[in-house]
Amino acid sequence: MATVLTPSVSLSPTLPARAQPLVRDQVFFSALAEDTGAPVMVMDGTGVIEFANSATLSLLGLPPTAVVAGKLLGEFLGEDLARDRLAIGSEAANSAKPVTVTGMVRGRLMRATFRGLSGTGTSARLLVTFRLASPPDGQVGMMNGDIKARIDDRGHLAHLTQRELEILRLIGLGLSSAHIAKRLDRSVKTVEWHRVSLGEKLGVANRVELARIAIAAGLISAEAPPIPLPAKIG
Repeated sequence: MATVLTPSVSLSPTLPARAQPLVRDQVFFSALAEDTGAPVMVMDGTGVIEFANSATLSLLGLPPTAVVAGKLLGEFLGEDLARDRLAIGSEAANSAKPVTVTGMVRGRLMRATFRGLSGTGTSARLLVTFRLASPPDGQVGMMNGDIKARIDDRGHLAHLTQRELEILRLIGLGLSSAHIAKRLDRSVKTVEWHRVSLGEKLGVANRVELARIAIAAGLISAEAPPIPLPAKIG
């Protein structure tokens, strides 16, 4: 039987009257929602958000003062992606077991774990926690038991060409523009043009930030062995 929880954190004043507090142990919920720094969200089986901490707002690309309680998840993730995640949440509520899905949210590869708090179907209440599926110091990609998301939110990455994605991946591997040019049989000038374009499209200023985006998106593992470099760049 699923455990019923009650948040100690104050919920938004716009929270629907029917949405009662969900976590009885205030210390545990505060530690989960505030101390860990991980995105934490509570929503019902129809996708209405009842609680979202500041880390969740950041993940959704919203300012820390944004009010999301009482609004549908689809308003922030799109209807198709929200339906995909809600179907997984429904499975968790019906089985009373946590279900984890790996997929992209705002261009980052995330593992979202759904736990049923009470009820089933559209009357369910769900606790959702997120973590990067490709952390800088951890295993990249799906883990045993994960469900692969059918729909992804690629964020700004959706506007990149295949060539730009490949260059972004190689930057994530730590290759210089000269080495990338050699590997792709292109001129250094062309690679630099692509790098500048990547920075403009992704809103970052240097190679380090581009590498971080590549890792967060799951394009490259931080533990991947380096690509062998040519002995000489001519």
